[in-house]
Amino acid sequence: KFNSALKYIREDLLHRNKGKDILFIIDGSEKISVEVYEKLFITDSYLFRGIQANVISTIPIHALYNLQYRSELDMYKTYLLPVVKTTPEHIIELKKVITARISEDCFFDEGVLDYLVEKSGGVIRQITKIVNAAIMLANGAKITTEIAEKTVRILGKEMDELLSTDQFNFLKKYKNGEIPRIRIADKETGKLIFSLVLLKYNGTVKIHPLLDPFI
Repeated sequence: KFNSALKYIREDLLHRNKGKDILFIIDGSEKISVEVYEKLFITDSYLFRGIQANVISTIPIHALYNLQYRSELDMYKTYLLPVVKTTPEHIIELKKVITARISEDCFFDEGVLDYLVEKSGGVIRQITKIVNAAIMLANGAKITTEIAEKTVRILGKEMDELLSTDQFNFLKKYKNGEIPRIRIADKETGKLIFSLVLLKYNGTVKIHPLLDPFI
């Protein structure tokens, strides 16, 4: 019945010249638990694939690197969108997440916003979280380098305290070069990527910059 309704709507759109097709976008599904992901996209995948319309959704990144799901994932067209590297030219663009909302000159000393964006690792929601924490810490004053560095230490410490001993030791070995390559398909590594402790860039995996002083 649903597909019949879609067919009718599609024909009506074309007849009225209001569009060419129907697209469903499932937002935020990269945050769902592995159990829910498995049921929706693997076990009951026919529910999505049976919809006669285009569907775009996100999935937890470590699920993409699970050999167990390989045959099911081949039924989808998959695209990996890596975290944006915080190069100087990228920082200019990433800053617009903040400057489109508040004035850089009013809220930050020179170079401070660049520093906070760099410490986000290029994750958009981390940018807003770090900047919000800095604004709260400044308590109405302009955000100085000192306030920015204190904010980064506080947030970094919070992330560090969430690590188990095994996770800390793993990250320490990786930072020191004792582990030459991260295997994203490993269950424990997947947890670190899901929690943004490890960030997946195009061709590389790096420890979140907030953890640099603690690892």
